[in-house]
Amino acid sequence: MVDHTHLPLAELLRRCAIEWHGVEPFQPDWGPDSHSLALCYTSAEHRFRLHLLVNAWWQPLRFVLPPTNLPDGRWHRWIDTALPSPEDIVDWEAAPSLPEAAYQVESRSVVVLLVRAGAASADRC
Repeated sequence: MVDHTHLPLAELLRRCAIEWHGVEPFQPDWGPDSHSLALCYTSAEHRFRLHLLVNAWWQPLRFVLPPTNLPDGRWHRWIDTALPSPEDIVDWEAAPSLPEAAYQVESRSVVVLLVRAGAASADRC
């Protein structure tokens, strides 16, 4: 599911909202020894948000998640490269909701969480 706009990728990225995070919301670690990064992407049409979590370290890291700013308030796990197949990537509509506002990303793994905004939109993830 992507926005139904006919724009070049560069223009689409300019129009969407991207927020940078680290293991704590709104605190990216840009240091030379950083082993983690997270970003929150809000689609140009505000229909969905994705939260990308990257752990390049050799140990698991616990990421505190930013608020969704939606009434449901829950992130859903869409992709987790540390899980065995077929649980590593699930159908967008079947993504399980998370029980808490944090997620442990295993070593050298990538996780993508999502929230479907529906009619609601928010300025921040």
